[in-house]
Amino acid sequence: AAVPKAEGLGFKDIYVSDATCSGGVNENEAVKVVEELNNHFNLYYDNQKGVLSQSVGVVGFGKEQVDYIYDLVLKDRELNEKIKTAISNFDDVPEKLIFFKTIETVQGQETDHLILSLTYGRDKNGKVVQRFGELNRGFDDNKLGQCIFNVAVTRAKSSVTVIHSVTAEEIDNP
Repeated sequence: AAVPKAEGLGFKDIYVSDATCSGGVNENEAVKVVEELNNHFNLYYDNQKGVLSQSVGVVGFGKEQVDYIYDLVLKDRELNEKIKTAISNFDDVPEKLIFFKTIETVQGQETDHLILSLTYGRDKNGKVVQRFGELNRGFDDNKLGQCIFNVAVTRAKSSVTVIHSVTAEEIDNP
C-alpha cells in the first residue's frame, strides 16, 4: 500500500474453490467480485450524501469476464443505484471513481482499491488448463505477461484483492 499500514489496506487473497472457467467467464469468481464490490461500498459509501470516499477498480482477465461482472453489477439494483449516485456526485471523470477494465486496458488508471479476477481456472471436467491468457505472453523472451500483470496490480494505492480459483500448486506450466 502507498499509505501507512492500517486496517483494510494491503493485499487480500480470496480463493474460490468451486469455480470453473468456460468461454472466458468464471461465473463464481464474478459473483465473488460483486460481493467484494458491495463490501467496498459498505465501507466507503455515504448513504446520506451519496458519495463514495475511496475509489475502486475492477479488473478481469479478458473482456468476457469483465462484461459478465458488469452485467452482474447491473442486475444488483442497490449496488447499481449506489454506483450511479456516486458517479453523479463525483466532480471528475467517472473512471477516476470506479472502473471495470481488462488486464490489457487498465494501464494508466489509478484507484484506491483494486479487485482483480484472475478468471482462469478449471474446465467443466475439473482439469486446470495450463493456458493463462495474457500471463503467458512473451514468457520465454520479453516477459510481457509479467509486465501486464505488474501494471494491473500497481494501479492500486491502498489495497489489492485477488480473486482466483486455482492455486500455485495446481500450475505445472513454467
